Amino acid sequence: MNRGRRMIANILSAFFIKGGSVLVGVFTIPAYMRFFSNESILGVWYTLLSLFTWVLNFDLGIGNGMRNMLVRAMAFDDKKEMREIVSSAYVGIGLLSGVFALVAFLLIPSINWNRILNVSTALISDTVLQQCVSIVFLGIIFQFFFKLITSVLNALERTAVTNLLPLISNTIVLLYVSVSSPLQDAGGIRSLSWVYTLAVSIPYILATIIVFRKSLRHTLPSFRYFSSAAAKRILSLGGQFFGIQLSLLVISVTNEILISNLYGAATVVTYQVYNKIFYTIATLFSLITNPVWSAVASAYCQQRIAWIRRTYHRLLLLSGLASLALLLVGAAFPLIVRIWLGSEAIAVSGRVLAAFIFYSVVLIFSYAESAIANGMNRIRPQMICYFIAAIAKIPLCLLLWRCGASWESIIAVNGLCLLPYVICQHVRIVSDFRQA
Repeated sequence: MNRGRRMIANILSAFFIKGGSVLVGVFTIPAYMRFFSNESILGVWYTLLSLFTWVLNFDLGIGNGMRNMLVRAMAFDDKKEMREIVSSAYVGIGLLSGVFALVAFLLIPSINWNRILNVSTALISDTVLQQCVSIVFLGIIFQFFFKLITSVLNALERTAVTNLLPLISNTIVLLYVSVSSPLQDAGGIRSLSWVYTLAVSIPYILATIIVFRKSLRHTLPSFRYFSSAAAKRILSLGGQFFGIQLSLLVISVTNEILISNLYGAATVVTYQVYNKIFYTIATLFSLITNPVWSAVASAYCQQRIAWIRRTYHRLLLLSGLASLALLLVGAAFPLIVRIWLGSEAIAVSGRVLAAFIFYSVVLIFSYAESAIANGMNRIRPQMICYFIAAIAKIPLCLLLWRCGASWESIIAVNGLCLLPYVICQHVRIVSDFRQA
């Protein structure tokens, strides 16, 4: 009962915090436009952030591997193993951070960033731009290391806090650009770079200090407790999560590239209108599944299979209700677009709607299956199916394009590529329940 209450509390808190994130995002865009008097410099800032935030995806799965192992150690109150797991994970992420920092700060001075970011030296000098790149990357490295605390918080079933930390960071940046005078020269972007670095670092640093001084004061990371055996187990399990993560990146980030190259850059704008609505619904559903993952991991360690089975059935029911909501949104989509975009509203296509609804439904059910499978460490079907999907996506899209298919076929292919995983993972989970 306590586990269920914690899970529900985390889900409700996540929705509340997500609402705050949406508001911050709504206010940040006009605040940035006021702060940056030149849209080209604003474009450079957005491009710079998107270029470096990719680094956060390359933790080799250490965070997720530690999360699952830490849940098991906590379930048996094995403090020695807990400290070995945490210490080994932090040493590993520290080594990775050091490697990234060394490589970056050797390469950054030798790269022509004005050419990379397509900005004239008359607008931003090469010296200022290189300084901004160095400062922002420093913030990314700090975030890369200290963000590991979110995996610890997830293991502690405090997923609401993990959603709160980036909201705090984004709010700090919003407050700065809102109260500051508009940017009068390109040198001002250097100040924003320092604010961004502090904003993305301080919340995670403070969370790390608080967690290891209170909740896990006996589990403070230490080189003395580094265990090569624990590190190997973390990397073994984390490597599977890392493979899944990279496969999902290939599937999701290639949409705009394929649409732009095969059907024209203007079509990407139309894609974004549909995607903003339907992907947001799928993202909201994922707020439910993250607390479920942690709760299932804890219950599985204690062999509470009946509780996991009930949770799985309820999650599938919620997936069905979310799918029904997608159908209702699809029916109301022309009205939503007219209200949202006004005179800039696009012509809504039934074929495009069908493709997005299909993909979103498959995505929602994949989130539900993954939440249970991740908690039970049954991720092999996920790893294999996602890897095959990542390999198959681009050839299938090119084949359909050569056959004269419209751009929405790319979205339909996403759904088709992920559908085998949903089926295979469901069969595996049901089989596990029968054998339990």
